[in-house]
Amino acid sequence: MKKYLLEITVFISGAVVMIFELVGSRLVAPYLGTSIYVWTALIGVILASLSLGYFIGGKLADKSATYANLGWIIFLAGIGVVIPAFIKTTV
Repeated sequence: MKKYLLEITVFISGAVVMIFELVGSRLVAPYLGTSIYVWTALIGVILASLSLGYFIGGKLADKSATYANLGWIIFLAGIGVVIPAFIKTTV
């Protein structure tokens, strides 16, 4: 199981990012529509966020690559996604 742990983690986190992308498109659709420009902006923001996360994650992995650190990074990323849901007024 330990052999495939990283592959399973990457697969699940990628699926979660795709789900967030689709949910984001549904959230902005009533206000901005579903044009090609909205999708381009949404995909651009997702890709820029992923690139920044990969860069920071690579720097952290070079310092100390452990499963515990990976767990904390994923946990903090999840908290970062959930916090805006609690501080928003309305969508």
